[in-house]
Amino acid sequence: MSEAERDYLLRSLEKNMEIPQDCTYADQKAIDDESLQMVFSRVKNQRKGDTLKQLARRGIGFHHSSMSAKEKQLVEILFRKGFIRVVTATGTLALGVNMPCKSVVFAQTQSIWML
Repeated sequence: MSEAERDYLLRSLEKNMEIPQDCTYADQKAIDDESLQMVFSRVKNQRKGDTLKQLARRGIGFHHSSMSAKEKQLVEILFRKGFIRVVTATGTLALGVNMPCKSVVFAQTQSIWML
């Protein structure tokens, strides 16, 4: 494979990896690229860091008790900034995290107090 073919394939792959605006919940105007990369860098060595970053680029996050503090903070920061618009979470999110939103859906409760 020639150098030109390799470069062409890399450019094509990069173009295909871009997320179309109509296929994301992320608000690109909510946070500048430098700040976004700074938030992402905090979770680069975390267990779920890559998954969180991939989902966050589409405006989606998740939050539960077995995540590290840095992983939870990524979701909380980007949600508060308005970059992430959809979060799936367990009851841990409701226990003290201020993440104002327009809609909340409670699918079921796992609380021993509700049984």
